[in-house]
Amino acid sequence: MKRSKHRVQREDSSMFYSDSVDSWEELDSRPPGGGDPAQPAFVANTDHFETLEEVSKAIKDAGVDKCGLIFGIDYTLSNKVQGERTFGGRNLHAVESGRVNPYQEVICIMGETLEPLDDDGIIPVYGFGDRVVKDIGIFPLKKEGECDGFAEVLDVYDEIAPDIKLGGPTNFAPLIQEAVAIVRRTKQYHILVIVADGQVTSEEETIAAIVAASEYPLSIVVIGIHTHIIHKNDLKLSSRNIISLFLFTCKG
Repeated sequence: MKRSKHRVQREDSSMFYSDSVDSWEELDSRPPGGGDPAQPAFVANTDHFETLEEVSKAIKDAGVDKCGLIFGIDYTLSNKVQGERTFGGRNLHAVESGRVNPYQEVICIMGETLEPLDDDGIIPVYGFGDRVVKDIGIFPLKKEGECDGFAEVLDVYDEIAPDIKLGGPTNFAPLIQEAVAIVRRTKQYHILVIVADGQVTSEEETIAAIVAASEYPLSIVVIGIHTHIIHKNDLKLSSRNIISLFLFTCKG
């Protein structure tokens, strides 16, 4: 993947969680819903990253050394509406020779930033919000097995994106719940990267899933293309802040 420079606006100073967790026996004994929510624990701060090197340094400064990665991609109909305004009238998922769409750019950015931290290079990649699963499920982008590194994530995305029928509405909850299941199964700290273009529709369900996930060694990075995805003041996390909001602006 070629190195490219992009401005990434970080809206939350608490970027990743890497502290030691309670014993896995204790975590495994909890129901998937987690514990009782407490008051929000946000520090209002905005950083501007000019290059991938700055993003990588911020991740390292947050104490992240090794982790597993999970990737989620939004296939709701708003990608067509948004693209008509911001991407030369094309669907944001348009795969064209000689032109990179915003999702391809994000995959490349995240690959260069996060792949060095990945323990085994294996990346589960899911889509959500298409015409089939809508807001009640997710689907794996790779039919069999998981992607081996972000280069394969990009290859698989390029292959299937043209055939996916956009749907909706937008709900992160099924994806977050799957990420929690992976963490529980592997007993390993993971970073879930969600790339989406529009406001969450099923907001209450999504927020409940985030609160439940805050009981586990899971960080969530939400990258919004041309939009704010979820407002941090709506989250009431049980013990720590696991969500980091980024604004990625594509070039139309």
